[in-house]
Amino acid sequence: MRLNHFFLPECAFKVPGRVYARLIEWNRSEYALFDAVDADWFDGENASSLGPLTSGRWLSLSTGAPVYAIEINSRLGEDLAALEWLDFWSGRLPTWLELQIFEDEHGPANLYGNINGPAVRVRFSQAGITPHVLSSLKRVTDLSPYAKSGDELREALPADSVERVFVLDVGQGAANALVTKSKKVLAYIDLGAGVLADTGTWPAAMTGICLKDDPVVVLTHWHYDHFHAANKFTTALNRTWIAPFQRIGPGPQSAMASSIAQNGNLLIWNGKGILKKGAIELERCTGSTGNFNRSGIAVWVNGPNHQDDPILLPGDAGYSDIPSLKRSVRSITSLVVSHHGGRAPGKAPAKPNLSTARAAMSFGNKNSYKHPLAPSIAKLQKAGWLIGFPKPVQDDRRTEDRGLKGLGTIDLRWSGSAIGSYPCNCGCSIEPTQ
Repeated sequence: MRLNHFFLPECAFKVPGRVYARLIEWNRSEYALFDAVDADWFDGENASSLGPLTSGRWLSLSTGAPVYAIEINSRLGEDLAALEWLDFWSGRLPTWLELQIFEDEHGPANLYGNINGPAVRVRFSQAGITPHVLSSLKRVTDLSPYAKSGDELREALPADSVERVFVLDVGQGAANALVTKSKKVLAYIDLGAGVLADTGTWPAAMTGICLKDDPVVVLTHWHYDHFHAANKFTTALNRTWIAPFQRIGPGPQSAMASSIAQNGNLLIWNGKGILKKGAIELERCTGSTGNFNRSGIAVWVNGPNHQDDPILLPGDAGYSDIPSLKRSVRSITSLVVSHHGGRAPGKAPAKPNLSTARAAMSFGNKNSYKHPLAPSIAKLQKAGWLIGFPKPVQDDRRTEDRGLKGLGTIDLRWSGSAIGSYPCNCGCSIEPTQ
């Protein structure tokens, strides 16, 4: 299987002179992330004798495209160069940019030519993209050709009952396995890993994920830390993926979408409301469409006893971005805390009066975002959860807390769930340790 060099374990790269970049994450004075492609390479392909780039040509070219991630992270004020740049551009940073790159150890940004690092410190000058080039960039990154109807998406979801939810320890990222009573992995909700500055949070003990029963993958949104485990265990790319329609960038995001489309089956949901089949309900989030975290898919997982409330997997969405949660028409049994314990607008769901209730946090120790953040912990505590800070107490579990097996995978279940070990002969290491 051919992967873009950006996703390979080790790959040297040359700092590009120019890139075309799309802003894919932005948090005022804290953080900005650009998804980028080499501008000279793109212009050359766009002007080739084969004619302007089309989505079909891009599909075949993207695995060889020179792509990059450019990160400006103030680390909550500790990186002064990044903080000054972010403060200067606060509130007026365009979505699409042409950046001229200069290596500079005192610059504000880290340039990644590989998702596992290391980064090159850079500064850059920025300019607008010409209308002709911008039109081409938007055309080749458009996910519309993969959009499917609600009926087609529902048909792709499994119908089996779910007995347990495993919140996998993937470092500073997100991956959740839905497991049946017969110990079959039915689906993954996200399949991420620690990336960029947080690649070191990936646990060495995670030697494989369980793919033997052909699970479907639901991607909550297109951020790298929610899909990169599939590039570590590449047969995951052969599966059916259900993902939200979002305006992705021309770099690693586009390369990942093309990799799934070429090797597996990419199904894009461009609708609203809820899609339900079996134990799984997908709910489209209604935050700003320009914000990947807040405009993706939240997942409700119903247990074996239909009288029990579901387990909520919100991805990185704010609690106020999930319509049925915002309207307070649903209660929960447990939840995976939004955004790794980072910023999540809205009121956290109330803790139920259940011995099985857990607030699970998927994050890596000493991550570059300093998750979980104290305001997020306080929000959970206000909702009735007994959450420790900085160490966990009764109601919370954290994937950073690795036991004897070197993994912090969390077991979430309902009152009537069958419990016990997860024996598997496929070589995976997804069995919960807490």
